[in-house]
Amino acid sequence: DSSVGFELGSDSGAVSIAAKGRAAITVDGATGRVGVNTTTPAEALDVEGGAAMTGDVSVGGSLTVGGAQCCGTAYSFIAARTSDIQTTSSLQVLVFNTEVQDTQNMYSTSNGRFTAPVDGVYHVSWSVLSIYNGASHKPLDIRIYKNGASFKISSFENDNGETYQHTNDSLMVELEKDDYLQVYVQNSGTKVRPHVFLPHVLFR
Repeated sequence: DSSVGFELGSDSGAVSIAAKGRAAITVDGATGRVGVNTTTPAEALDVEGGAAMTGDVSVGGSLTVGGAQCCGTAYSFIAARTSDIQTTSSLQVLVFNTEVQDTQNMYSTSNGRFTAPVDGVYHVSWSVLSIYNGASHKPLDIRIYKNGASFKISSFENDNGETYQHTNDSLMVELEKDDYLQVYVQNSGTKVRPHVFLPHVLFR
């Protein structure tokens, strides 16, 4: 059948298996790349069209879907605080001094910065315990700063005059690689115990 056969080029050329007059599988002699329904494979295996698989697929690197990298490298981070902070200024950074998990060295325990390892949409959550002394029951203002500018404000009022007040909040924020976040407290003279700071990437 003349519509099915082999085409063999030079040593540096391509080897093709043709079906119905069209190259169905091509091996590029120069690069060793294999193309299915394409004669110019751009990757080790380049398939033009759909694919059906009945077994498992193992990806050792990153996975790109629709032009966007969706998964691959694990970005996992949790920071906590092991001691109280007595605020001495009207705007003071909360430094979480213990990294519970940090797979890509994303957080600094010296300046409290979380630095985005990749472009993406991040879900960021935090938890802070405020400790009030006597009759000084001030509202607790937690501020999230992005690249040194205020981005999110969470204000909690201690209406009942309780000694301890636990507050937590979260947000979604789009970050570019190397953008950074910090947690600040607005009130001076308030003792706080930052519990946890947890940013993680949702979409890339």
